[in-house]
Parts: sequence; C-alpha cells; structure tokens
Amino acid sequence: MTFPVFFPSLKNPGDVDDWIVDFSNTLVSASGTYDTITGTPTVVSSSSNLTVTNIAVLAGTGGTATAVGFWLTGGVAGFSYQITITIKTANGRTFTRVVNVSVANIYA
Repeated sequence: MTFPVFFPSLKNPGDVDDWIVDFSNTLVSASGTYDTITGTPTVVSSSSNLTVTNIAVLAGTGGTATAVGFWLTGGVAGFSYQITITIKTANGRTFTRVVNVSVANIYA
C-alpha cells in the first residue's frame, strides 16, 4: 500500500522545511471510516546531522488526525537520510513508515 508524503523534492542544508506524511490510506477501513492517530508520533532521523522538531498530528486526506507533520533542519549536502515515523491509533494499532530525504545545495 502506498502512502502520500508531502515535502520539498530536496532539502537544502540551511533550510528548515515542513514535511507531512499522510497515513490516510493506511487508516481507512473496508467500510470507508478512518482510524485516527493518538498521542504524539515518534519521528527519528537516521543521523544527528538532520534534526527533527515540531512534531504534530495533522488533518490528512482522510480527515482529522490522519497525518504527521514535522520540521527538518540541517543535513549535509550530497547525503541522504532516513526518517522513521511511528504512530499509534485510537483502535490500538501501530504503524511505522520510513521516508528517504536527500540533501543538496539548492541555488536560486
């Protein structure tokens, strides 16, 4: 199953970027209703060079509390990082997704 990820195509090392991972496709039931994210999701970078802050549960395409937003700061140009996002739901399920982030010097 795929899941939408909304973010810049590349991250500039000097930027603080908003990233959103939408779990709506994962949280929808066969009847078309949505489970929701509860508590604070865990979002972890594979390196201390790329920092994760401002983690929040957001409204996704499935409605209230179906997406995770966070900011990414830093990173080293020429490197890629993995961001691991883990959520827990109101129905007691746990899901983990990994997003790859590439860092490059972006010039206007």
